[in-house]
Amino acid sequence: MNRHIYSILLIILKPFVFIYFTLIKSRKNEAYKLRLDERFSSFRYPKLKEESSILFHCASVGETIAAKDIINHIVNSSKNKNVIVTSTTPTGSEQVRKLFGDRVSHFYLPFDTPSTVKNFITSLNIDVAFFMETELWPNLIHFLKKRNAKIILVNARLSNKSYKGYKKIGKLTSLMLQSLDCVLAQDENDKQRFISLGINENKVHVVGNVKYSNLTNNNDLYSAHQLRTLIIQNHENIIIAGSTHDGEDEIIISAFHEIKSKYNNSLLILAPRHQNRMDKIEKTLAKHQLNYSYRSTSDLPNKNDDVYIIDTIGELSWLYGVADVAFVGGSMIPHGGQNPLEPARVGTPIIMGKSNFNFSTICNTMIKSGAMLIVNNGDDLKKNILHLLQNKETSSAMVEKASFIIEKNKYAIEKTKRFIDSFI
Repeated sequence: MNRHIYSILLIILKPFVFIYFTLIKSRKNEAYKLRLDERFSSFRYPKLKEESSILFHCASVGETIAAKDIINHIVNSSKNKNVIVTSTTPTGSEQVRKLFGDRVSHFYLPFDTPSTVKNFITSLNIDVAFFMETELWPNLIHFLKKRNAKIILVNARLSNKSYKGYKKIGKLTSLMLQSLDCVLAQDENDKQRFISLGINENKVHVVGNVKYSNLTNNNDLYSAHQLRTLIIQNHENIIIAGSTHDGEDEIIISAFHEIKSKYNNSLLILAPRHQNRMDKIEKTLAKHQLNYSYRSTSDLPNKNDDVYIIDTIGELSWLYGVADVAFVGGSMIPHGGQNPLEPARVGTPIIMGKSNFNFSTICNTMIKSGAMLIVNNGDDLKKNILHLLQNKETSSAMVEKASFIIEKNKYAIEKTKRFIDSFI
């Protein structure tokens, strides 16, 4: 496939994607109905203070948090340029505002048709563009390069699944990668996959995963300690299931219900990845006769609560530190798992399912070192949680091994900043 065919297909699909946002995505989050002109039309961008701009694209909340120190570095080092941070989700947009306020400008990344991206690039006068991980958009990259903008892929990763997908559109992928000025890869496997797809090997550098470096600050650790101190007055053991996906909640709640037969005074902190499943989760809790409350309406779980549901944004990374055991979601269904470093950096032993290809390098390192346990099903999950609750020495050893891995890899952000400085 070449870029022109790709563009024609996107132009044909554009009205259907618009309908998808307004009628389907908005059921999950009403904010998908807002600011649609930024995504789909020739939006009239406001005139910014400086003549030229630096773009930094983070697709989601997790990428925005991971890029926080890098974006702050760019802002502090680029006083004569506007810094624009884009996202694709409303929660990502909210996180940008929370972390950076008016120090950056925020827009949604436009749909990748020629007219929308040309308008975006020229209106905002973008001459440097950074993209997190695997955010590769053929038209956006083409028109940035046509403008002679510098294009850098930061914290770049390419799972085996993504690699196979890009290989199927080899010509389009190769032209796109050849337009990049620099790829800062997470590891050697990622580097070799990018080179295999067509980029010059001199442009690819292994710097490590910045998510190792973005450590939780002391305020987060203090908040976790304070909340835990209050919760354990009423609950003996605390289990957290973070970023759970549809298909996992029933498994986790069922396993927890069995755990309560042995440790009746236990608490499950349940943090669904998406908020649109609350009705379904409530029905599952009712089926198991479990009491619950929501974080948004109660700063603490009630004394008689069995489950504390996290329906707030941006708190999970430190809430992991409240628990005795953490299950990281998206891993018991074929989704690829969420980031296990979040519980690791706050000292909580980790359990995941077998589907962890989104963070394969991190997970493989942690599994081999004994810093994380892998489970196959709900019964396996229950047994491993009970094992960690009953064996504090095993839990402590896992936490120590995870901390060692983080310490060993903590310089990725500093290496990334040094490369970034040569482009801004």
